[in-house]
Amino acid sequence: MRVILAEDSVLLREGLVRLLGGVGIEVVAAVADADALLRAV
Repeated sequence: MRVILAEDSVLLREGLVRLLGGVGIEVVAAVADADALLRAV
């Protein structure tokens, strides 16, 4: 599964990327705000 993650907290965002990657989920983008999320999608 591939996901795009949007979270404004850097610490939480990086933690989620590591957790998801550890269970085999590919995080294709991790962004901090709605504008960046729309560009990533």
